[in-house]
Amino acid sequence: MKVIIVFLGALLVTFLLLWSSSGLLNTFISKQISRLGKNYLGVAVNTESVSVSLSKGKIKILGLTVSNPPGFSQKTFVKVGDLQVHANLLSFLFDQVQIYKIRAKPIHLEVELQNGRFNYQYLFEHLEDKQRLKKATIKGNYFTSIINELLLEEITAHIRFSSNLKPLILEIQTVKLQNVDTSDGPSALLQ
Repeated sequence: MKVIIVFLGALLVTFLLLWSSSGLLNTFISKQISRLGKNYLGVAVNTESVSVSLSKGKIKILGLTVSNPPGFSQKTFVKVGDLQVHANLLSFLFDQVQIYKIRAKPIHLEVELQNGRFNYQYLFEHLEDKQRLKKATIKGNYFTSIINELLLEEITAHIRFSSNLKPLILEIQTVKLQNVDTSDGPSALLQ
């Protein structure tokens, strides 16, 4: 009987620690998103809030913003209102991350052309730099991910070819990709 009481007590203490530390985990994940985003893309990446559910394997990010590279007129390149990730969260501890579903909506893009180059080209060039990718990982190793489903909804892109012209506005309701494998690095995102 005494063993059962000690076991239940330890279980209760563990539950309370996990419950009380969820705020710390959310803050930690938010800081990692900013750090990794900066290392991967070379620009500031911020979130308004992050909520992690370890038991459900879900991460919810509100107000994700990716800044524009220096020199562009718009401050933000992309803003995602609600980003939800359903994944095997334990796989983030290993080199192969398993993501079941990523859902993002609404998505607002500011695409700009300046000096013959678009802003996204600078971000992709930074992303392709394998040395930065290696530095960006939490463990210092290059990791890959398998994304079973990537669902992008309510996409609005403002495309600016010149500061003298009004932006071209492009609206896309839904983009759905399946079985995205990033083992080839960032080139998977360009396919």
